[in-house]
Amino acid sequence: MQAESTETHGQASFYDGLRELIAQPNPMCLTIIRAYPQKASFSEQVPGAKDVQSRTSELLDLLQSRLDKNLRKYDVTARIENNGFVVVLRTLADVQVLDQRMFGLHSELVRPYDLERGTANLPVVIGGAVRVPSEKPSVLMKRAEQALELATSAGGKAPVLL
Repeated sequence: MQAESTETHGQASFYDGLRELIAQPNPMCLTIIRAYPQKASFSEQVPGAKDVQSRTSELLDLLQSRLDKNLRKYDVTARIENNGFVVVLRTLADVQVLDQRMFGLHSELVRPYDLERGTANLPVVIGGAVRVPSEKPSVLMKRAEQALELATSAGGKAPVLL
């Protein structure tokens, strides 16, 4: 299930949906993915600022598409801000399996992207938090944000799971 969102309304609806998911007994993980298109490296030089903007947009669309292809039909995604994505990974068997899924997802998202003209490497950072029973959505989101900060400060080379 996908939820395209704007920063304010989208986050409010995301929290509403998250509250519903948390009410379910299944284990889950809230994952935040942040892409850094301004730090992308391109195989071709980009001639002008407008072309940079169109490549940035194309890159984020390709990331969304790759993300969708690597999630299960019962996982939930929402695009937040300009370069952020939130993913709820549902029905997890155990933390070890989750850790493997997050590393696999990270590996897929940092593979080079084929653009209309050339390829690009897009830096991507992933942080996630496993839901603790009776945890409020805002607390879960803060823990996922902390994981993202830890992954960022470690250079973004691997996902961080709390």
